[in-house]
Amino acid sequence: MHLSKERYGIELYKLLKLLNFDNTAKTPVMEKVLEWARTYIDFSCMTVGTFHDTAPPSIDFYYEQDVPKSWLEEYDKKNYAQDDPVVHYALNIGGVFSWRDALFSFDTPRGREVIARRERHGLRQGYTYFMPTATTHSLEPKLLSLANVVPKSDAKCEYIIATLGVALCHLMDNVITESNLCKPPLNDSELQVLDWSAKGKSIWEIAQIINTPERTVKYHLINTYRKLEAANKTQAVSTAIRLGLLH
Repeated sequence: MHLSKERYGIELYKLLKLLNFDNTAKTPVMEKVLEWARTYIDFSCMTVGTFHDTAPPSIDFYYEQDVPKSWLEEYDKKNYAQDDPVVHYALNIGGVFSWRDALFSFDTPRGREVIARRERHGLRQGYTYFMPTATTHSLEPKLLSLANVVPKSDAKCEYIIATLGVALCHLMDNVITESNLCKPPLNDSELQVLDWSAKGKSIWEIAQIINTPERTVKYHLINTYRKLEAANKTQAVSTAIRLGLLH
């Protein structure tokens, strides 16, 4: 398929019209946006999420499609975001880039380990789009990542991925800023720690039970408080139960 500049403009207009019909990140419109992208590129899986510049840094995956759950759990449990070349490239350079360029620019032993583990889970030939925090509001930076990307036309992957990234991040903003929607869900590690905390276990006891350093347990607990807008454990547990996250 030949994609001229004029033709790309027409397709972009179609995408923007689609977003005008439904500007919240409900599954149907998300899938329509991804279908638009697949007109020009093939990819096996994707994630879009928010980046938290904490210590250690973390990523909340708001939406994912066909990403191995084992990889998401490993990425979170081992704090890969701290050393991931993709994250470092996004924060220092930004824009649209390939994972290969990220590793070339931020090549460290730990970074190579993260890339190698990612490839062991079948995630290669990746691209990421990074949207920094806008100056007009305090929403956190966002990342869109696609794995096993193969072009289907002469259009540069970067053009399509940048457009896809802007669209999906736009949809995320509309959901996250809608007060009538529930708070972002907790990830598996945060739910596990909050559940044990609700059962009366101390940070030290939880660390022993799940075989994780105490600082990691504390980090997950703080994240649950932030996501649930809770001042303490009691409020966090109460909110989690109300949202159906704990039973």
